[in-house]
Amino acid sequence: MGNKKSRPSQCVYSGPSAEQIRQQLQEAQRQQAAVQAEQQRLEEQQRRDQAAAAERARQIAEREAAERARQEARKLARAKAEREAAEAAQREELARKQVPCFLQQASDKVNVAVVGNTGVGKSLFVNSVRGLRPNDPGWAKVGVTETTMEPTAYQFPDEQQVLLWDIPGAGTSAFPREEYIRKFGLRHFDICIIMSAGRFTETEMMLVQDIQAAGRSPMIVRSKLDIDINNNEADNGLAAVETKQLLRNELGQCMSIEPYLISSRQILEHDFDKLCRDLRAACRVALQQRGLA
Repeated sequence: MGNKKSRPSQCVYSGPSAEQIRQQLQEAQRQQAAVQAEQQRLEEQQRRDQAAAAERARQIAEREAAERARQEARKLARAKAEREAAEAAQREELARKQVPCFLQQASDKVNVAVVGNTGVGKSLFVNSVRGLRPNDPGWAKVGVTETTMEPTAYQFPDEQQVLLWDIPGAGTSAFPREEYIRKFGLRHFDICIIMSAGRFTETEMMLVQDIQAAGRSPMIVRSKLDIDINNNEADNGLAAVETKQLLRNELGQCMSIEPYLISSRQILEHDFDKLCRDLRAACRVALQQRGLA
């Protein structure tokens, strides 16, 4: 028997099939595509976030710039207003320094101004100081409405070099408070008598402050005391002395100047005589200071 030749053994392929490989490739491609899509989405989101951040930054910058512009505008407006106010105050001060024409003509006299709101009894006071009665020659017209429309000078009793000026009332359409001091040049009078009736007003405080700013001390007169006494007695049962003390306390809260409480219709009562004596003494001092005595 002869020997038989042995046949080589067949190798069996055990790896993935072509279909599996194809599927694996497709899966890998899908995963890669998904990764790329996610990467693109993230990049797009990043771009949107960056754009949104840039927009917010732009808006913030615009708001800050607008706020700076508003602040600068307000600053400029304040500076302009302050400059205009300072210029107006300077013009007003210069105007107040000008002596009114009517007073320039009396520069060789001692001039006494009787000022205050309309209706406080200035003209009646001028008449009473001069010892005049209604219908006497030189009687200054009086009334319940404004009767003095121009500064009017009257001779002071027994003092040829002293003029007593009846000045129109303040706070009317003809003489607004804001123009009153400048128009009538109160600081250029040698003596100023500020009259009030009723409560001391802002106008009267303004007159006091302007006269004091010129280095003078005004005389403060509360007029129509008889009416106050009668009203307080009828309404509150208060005696005259109590009413007078209440008025002194009220005026004392407004200023440090001791007021004169008078009634120009009762010149023998209250502070009228003291006021006339003090006024005459002040006139004599002014005459000596002006070299007119």
